[in-house]
Amino acid sequence: MRCNVCYQPILIVRDKILCPECQNTFHRDHLAAWLLNVDYCPTCREMLSPQFLKELRPTSEAERRRLQEILWTLDNLTNTMANYERSRNMFKKNKYKEPLFPDGIPLGIVFLFFIAISFIVVVILLITTLF
Repeated sequence: MRCNVCYQPILIVRDKILCPECQNTFHRDHLAAWLLNVDYCPTCREMLSPQFLKELRPTSEAERRRLQEILWTLDNLTNTMANYERSRNMFKKNKYKEPLFPDGIPLGIVFLFFIAISFIVVVILLITTLF
C-alpha cells in the first residue's frame, strides 16, 4: 500500500491509517500534518469527523512542531517534483536544435567542411614542398 500524500510504500503497519470517508491509505504522520491546517481528507476532500480529527491532532507543542516540519518537508518535495516535471516538459517541447549557418546549413556540417578543406590545403602544401 502507498501513502496518498507522499506516494511512498507504507512499510510499518502501525504507521498506516485509512480515511474513514474514502478508505484511502496514508502514513499516520502525513495525514496528521495535513490536518494541522484543514479538517478534510487530502484525497476525497470530505470533512472528517471530530472524533477522527481528535485522534490525529497533536497533544503537545513538540508534537505540533514535529508535524509542521513534516508538512514543510512534504511541501518542498511537492514543489521540487512540480519543478522537475515542468522543466522536463519544457525540454520535451523545445527539443535540442542544432544552430544553423545563415543559409540554413547546420553548423556541424559547415565546421566539417572547413576541416576537410584545411586538410586538403595542408596536403597540397606538403606535396609541393617535397617535390
